[in-house]
Amino acid sequence: MKVKLTNSQNSLSVGNIYRVIGIESNSYRILSDVGEPYLYSSENFEIIEKGGEDWITESHDGKEYSYPSEFGDYFFEEYFETYDLKKRTMIRRYLEKLIAEEINVKKRNVA
Repeated sequence: MKVKLTNSQNSLSVGNIYRVIGIESNSYRILSDVGEPYLYSSENFEIIEKGGEDWITESHDGKEYSYPSEFGDYFFEEYFETYDLKKRTMIRRYLEKLIAEEINVKKRNVA
């Protein structure tokens, strides 16, 4: 899923397009301009490209949480509590996979 920032947010640039790597209630988890996967209110973004249909979605206390299968239960809680290098690498690899898939789709469309 890709979104465009329409209103000012900490650690993001208005007008930039960002990849959503998770959804928590009414917030998007986005890798910020400083490289951290923070939550931002979805109200400040315009959806540019839908995605996440294959993510795991759960409901807790009436709120919906949706993440790629690569990021299991409590992934981001542990990420911030322990500053786990393995989790940082997992995020980087997930984003690299998305970019590679996008490049392959563009190549097929050109051919």
